[in-house]
Amino acid sequence: MKVPHLVSAGLSFLMILIAVFFGSNIYRANENRFITHLNEMDRISYYGIADIPALTQKAVVFTFPLILTIFILTTYILIKKPFRIVRNIAIGNMVISTIIIVLSLLVFNDPITFDFSLWGYVWITMGIILIAGNILSVFIKKST
Repeated sequence: MKVPHLVSAGLSFLMILIAVFFGSNIYRANENRFITHLNEMDRISYYGIADIPALTQKAVVFTFPLILTIFILTTYILIKKPFRIVRNIAIGNMVISTIIIVLSLLVFNDPITFDFSLWGYVWITMGIILIAGNILSVFIKKST
């Protein structure tokens, strides 16, 4: 029964990497407006300020299937695991997944208000908590 936990932790790590990639690109696009002339002189090209809503929606499109798969795996773990501690961790992971799913829908529907450079930190921190919960669940052997 360790495989669903490890797959969920791996998908969470992949979600974190995607969130960091898009969050850093969006952050650089926000900061690019101040140093555009320096970047043009050095031939450094970042995304423009007009690309931020499209990058935000791309970030959500790439992370949404991952978080949905994590939610399904967590539901499977909740149903199949007999240990109380692991079930409690799975309930916590489901709550975290639900928060990320709701924020994904909000960010996708209004990418200007919910900028991913600010809300991407939620994906990163919640993903770290999902990884920790799943790795911890792997090492729990018996119910107490």
